[in-house]
Amino acid sequence: MKKVQLIAGSYETINALKKQIFTFLPEALIDLTCHSTVHERNFVINNCDLVIFSSDLVYEEAKALVTLDSKVDIIVGKRTLNFDYLQDIISIPKDTKVLLVNDLEETSRELIKNLKTLGLNHLNYLPYYPSIKNQDKNIKYAITPGEEKYVPNYIEKTINIGPRLFDFTTIAKILNYFDFLDEASCIFSDNYLHKLINLSKNLALKKNETEILKNDLKNILDGFKEGLLAFNLSGHVTLINNNLKKLLKIRHKNTKNIHLNELIYNKKLLSYLLNDQDNTPFVLTLEGQEIFVQKINSNESNNAVVSFKYDHQLPLGTQNTKELSKGYSAKYRFENIIGESNEILKAKKIAKRLAPSDITILIEGDSGTGKELFASSIHNHSARGSEKFLAINFSALPDDLIESELFGYVDGAFTGAKKGGKKGLFEEADGGTIFLDEIGDVSFKVQTRLLRVLEEKEIMPIGSNKIIPINVRVIAATNKDLEERVSTNEFRKDLYYRLKMGYIHLPSLKERKSDIPSLAKHLIDQSTVNSISLSENVVDFFKSYDWPGNIRELKNIITYMIAYSDKNYLTMEDLPQKYYFKNVNSNEKPMTNDLNYQLDRNEIYILNCINDLIGSGTKPSRKKISVKSEADGFSLSINQVRRILNELEELDLIIKRKGRYGTNITQKGLEVIGF
Repeated sequence: MKKVQLIAGSYETINALKKQIFTFLPEALIDLTCHSTVHERNFVINNCDLVIFSSDLVYEEAKALVTLDSKVDIIVGKRTLNFDYLQDIISIPKDTKVLLVNDLEETSRELIKNLKTLGLNHLNYLPYYPSIKNQDKNIKYAITPGEEKYVPNYIEKTINIGPRLFDFTTIAKILNYFDFLDEASCIFSDNYLHKLINLSKNLALKKNETEILKNDLKNILDGFKEGLLAFNLSGHVTLINNNLKKLLKIRHKNTKNIHLNELIYNKKLLSYLLNDQDNTPFVLTLEGQEIFVQKINSNESNNAVVSFKYDHQLPLGTQNTKELSKGYSAKYRFENIIGESNEILKAKKIAKRLAPSDITILIEGDSGTGKELFASSIHNHSARGSEKFLAINFSALPDDLIESELFGYVDGAFTGAKKGGKKGLFEEADGGTIFLDEIGDVSFKVQTRLLRVLEEKEIMPIGSNKIIPINVRVIAATNKDLEERVSTNEFRKDLYYRLKMGYIHLPSLKERKSDIPSLAKHLIDQSTVNSISLSENVVDFFKSYDWPGNIRELKNIITYMIAYSDKNYLTMEDLPQKYYFKNVNSNEKPMTNDLNYQLDRNEIYILNCINDLIGSGTKPSRKKISVKSEADGFSLSINQVRRILNELEELDLIIKRKGRYGTNITQKGLEVIGF
């Protein structure tokens, strides 16, 4: 029987190592004595055959305490983690900060090294020991090899991995010393294999459970009506549901860990999502539909979760949610009004000055100039901004319906009346703002009732004799010349001046053409998540056109061009057909002011090419134009040349003739290219 002394730091470590040794060696083979360098200061190392030190650190400590007999064999052990606890460490989320708690800084750092050597490098390990200072108290996890007494109080979850055990090489040295390596090798390998199999089984079970939960979660999220998106601090996607993929037309099959800038091309939306300081709702317009985007930043998970809802759905994180769900909200603010021209800046200045007061405001402007946009902005800029904003369009409703909508009615007021009666919009808007759009189309009868409301601040529902006081601000709008309608007795003079207490005239688009580039860019950003730009020719054409439909017409054309084009650069080829741009006051010829603005660069090139070929005495055939275009860097095929020639002929810019004369350019065509 060999006499052996085992020297370790603590009694807990001694017990663990002792148990490990006797797993491989029969107790009858060893007379084992154990000592602790922590708890014993005067132990004796002599009269033995072998001394086993648990680590290099313990070996150095023991040399300082006792004198070692030079005749005694020594094994200085190397230790590693107990595999039984690896599963708990693996389950901690990636990049989590974790304290490695031990009695000394050296042992804390050694444990970190062991973990990383084993491949457990997915965590941000920080050493912790009793004498450390200035530690981050936001950390929630701690790992310790049996030193739980040193774990700080603020830690929420502690993983005690127990004392580290001897590694394979140390056990092999011990077994070899006793000539027991061959006999114990099977036990040794079986033991480690058993641990690995159990670890693999547990991990497989966890993975299976995680996959089931993941699939369940995906099914739940895909069942939501709104689009959902989650991403981490670096902007990489962690979750996206099918509805959002459809909404944003995302074709990537695997979106996990993809960066937001690879999925979202709308610059304003991307900027909003990546700004962790901005959680206010964002309004996105896609293909004519307004979508409420609401972001919630989570400090705990370092993730942001975003909800995308159509305008008929309830936006998250807003007050007065019941009213908003009915559409009783003002969507726009002054910052949504695009433009820097003197005309629009003056209108915005007047509106901002009038907004804080409670006076009635009349907004005049052509259709499509943004009257509701201004009304909504005025409401949001006023003290009533947190209250309801209701709108009614008089041109869309008959008189009887207008009255019941505005003033409400009592039970049985008329045939078909809703049981129990109905509140009118004036009563519903109490405390807030009501927007009376297209007021120039309202009948004399309704004008009379409106005048009473403005003067007396009270209403009487249809079929009732009860007067209801109201506190409502009125903003009216019209595309008619009300002063002219007053002169023709189509509109009450007293109502006109009562509405005109505050007055704003909105310029038409042809009066603010310098704003067209910024408006076009804004409308493109609203209409698509792709990064799309306009050619200079298109911008020039937009500036030459008179826009009878104002911004609404510009928006329609932008929407058409995006739908028609398969490129991210819109050219003259993507404009609607020339017949779209007819003068609305005439059913005759299309508008042709500055016709060269209606032509794209290829059409202008071919006109010049025809003129050059004729000037050099060459017949301008399709083939010769195509060959010349290749040399000039335009690379037009014969079929492309044929199509463009047909379009130029329709515009009376060229004449196509057979025989020796071939294609010729007209005087009108010469004028377009400056001859």
